Amino acid sequence: MHIQATGGLGQLLFLGSIVLVVVSVVVNISFALVVLGDASLVSRRQGGTRFADPWLWTFGTLLGGPVVGCFYWVIHHGMPQGAPEPQ
Repeated sequence: MHIQATGGLGQLLFLGSIVLVVVSVVVNISFALVVLGDASLVSRRQGGTRFADPWLWTFGTLLGGPVVGCFYWVIHHGMPQGAPEPQ
């Protein structure tokens, strides 16, 4: 069975789908780059990240998007880290 959407509505839906995919890819890449930068910094300062290496957090964020990025952020910045560093 072949369904064909003709006219303005079909073209609008197709264009909207393309825009949604492009925006989603840009958001996922942006979050992954932010996680990569922060995970590298956390790794240098604290000797490693929790649960996984920085590259794995980045890959997970690239696939999972903002949800995984938010999990990373809560785990590494929303939880107490132990004793504060002396100043």
